[in-house]
Amino acid sequence: MQKNSWYQFYKVNQCLLTSYLEAKGGRFSFPRFSGLLPLENYYYLDGHTYFDEKNLHKIWLILEKKPYFWVNYLVKKGVKECDNFVRFTKKKLNWENQKKPLITYLKYYSEFCRYFQNLLGLAGLPLIFEPVLEKELEKQIKKIQRKKEIDKNQVLTQLSLYCGLTFARKEEIAKLKLAIKYYKNSKSNDFQKDFNKHLDKWSWGKAHLLLNPEPMSKIMLLQRIKKAWRENPKTLLRNFRNNLQRDKREFEKIIKKYSSLKNIAYSMQKVMGFRDYRYGCATQGCFLAQEFLNSFAKSLKIKYQDLIHLTPDEVQHLVKRLDKTLVKKSRSRQKIYGYLFQDGKEFIFSGENVKKKINKSVNIKKGLNVIKGMTAQTGLVKGKVRVVHNYQELKKLKNGEILVTEQTTPSFVVALKKAAGLVTDLGGLTCHAAIVSRELRIPCVVGTQIATHILKDGDKVEVDANKGMVKKIN
Repeated sequence: MQKNSWYQFYKVNQCLLTSYLEAKGGRFSFPRFSGLLPLENYYYLDGHTYFDEKNLHKIWLILEKKPYFWVNYLVKKGVKECDNFVRFTKKKLNWENQKKPLITYLKYYSEFCRYFQNLLGLAGLPLIFEPVLEKELEKQIKKIQRKKEIDKNQVLTQLSLYCGLTFARKEEIAKLKLAIKYYKNSKSNDFQKDFNKHLDKWSWGKAHLLLNPEPMSKIMLLQRIKKAWRENPKTLLRNFRNNLQRDKREFEKIIKKYSSLKNIAYSMQKVMGFRDYRYGCATQGCFLAQEFLNSFAKSLKIKYQDLIHLTPDEVQHLVKRLDKTLVKKSRSRQKIYGYLFQDGKEFIFSGENVKKKINKSVNIKKGLNVIKGMTAQTGLVKGKVRVVHNYQELKKLKNGEILVTEQTTPSFVVALKKAAGLVTDLGGLTCHAAIVSRELRIPCVVGTQIATHILKDGDKVEVDANKGMVKKIN
């Protein structure tokens, strides 16, 4: 087995079933829908997901020849598979309080895996496109710089403002409208009806793929509505819409000023939009499937978490004959696991085996006080560091702190409103952290690679996002 050079895609905790289907989607669904080379090798280790760098370089070379064509073509394909997954889970997996024969469960479980695999196969497109678009943007900016002076950081920030409505923005607008009705009459039939409709439509918003299927509760939604009511929901809604319009005007202004950047700018908009859409659809579909998966797990006499930490082949084996060793393996994986598909062979390891394989030897110079990354949102801020490794730790974040994390996901959005600045290990111009920091207007440096290894809770730092630098201060 040859040694691979691994390229880290992202840091996000996920169950074994998701890793298995993501790896399979890269090998089969990605080439089938894109017409490009398959993503042959895959590596997941304790929340870190990697693909074969040599393999990716071959794909990048193809995309670099016609980047705008590939963005249009592949984003359409990706959206279609996202819609197919949500449509399937809505229509076929509405199994509340239903019991079926095991063979029927297995049939629909296999179908669920197929649709989820197809979505996951194309879910990595924003990360595949990111270095390609950054390279193209750099090329276009250099062409402009030959003719006149240009504030590169300002152009990059304004050009990469996402002007569309993300799932989070849509839910926020709907919540504020609900808060206005609450302000008028919280006991009216209209308010109660709309309140229940909001829960039905957005209850999946707090979930995280298959791992955290807990819905948004009535209490949680009511607390958010009351908070908005106390702050005047009409003013909040007006300000929210004005900010969206402001971002759109700034984006259009920069396009008008530098017309040669139009194609790259709109391509970045599509990629950023798809980044949010694919995560939202994946989470929504997984949330809709939870009743079915819970019911299937009960029929197998195991728990939901046991089921999602088994491969489909292991589940088939479990259907034929209850195997206690498989359940034991699953429970070991729930604590910590690794999944490797390399050169046609699959390896799954858990427990002490994973701890031995986790290599945290990042190339760090001792006494390093300055960390360099990429400017995502300009600005200069000083504050205390709060290192967060997953969304469960976000409750530690206090107002005015500098959030330092591997990367952000939509589950970070509410907590990010407390942060004075944001620093990430991973990501580029179109990453989630970059999009949200621009929306919230907080200084942000992404792609540092080492921030979470260098900085500790309580460290005082200066985030100079104008230069893409983070500096420790006394």
